[in-house]
Amino acid sequence: MCAAALRARTSSGATNLLVIEPADDKPFVRSFDDDGVRYVAYSQAAVDLLAGPGRMPQEGDALLEWMAANEDRWRE
Repeated sequence: MCAAALRARTSSGATNLLVIEPADDKPFVRSFDDDGVRYVAYSQAAVDLLAGPGRMPQEGDALLEWMAANEDRWRE
């Protein structure tokens, strides 16, 4: 259902989309809406990426670098 809503396609190669359901609402603390889409906080995305499979940890590192360089854009 979620994959269809996102128009995600299956692949026999490496994946770049991971859909998970959290055990509680904590990942949505400081979440935000942009054009009708709800996003987790940048800090939550970084934690999730760092703990993810494949190249997700490298993407988490890149997000942390962006956060350090753009603190005024994401920190309240």
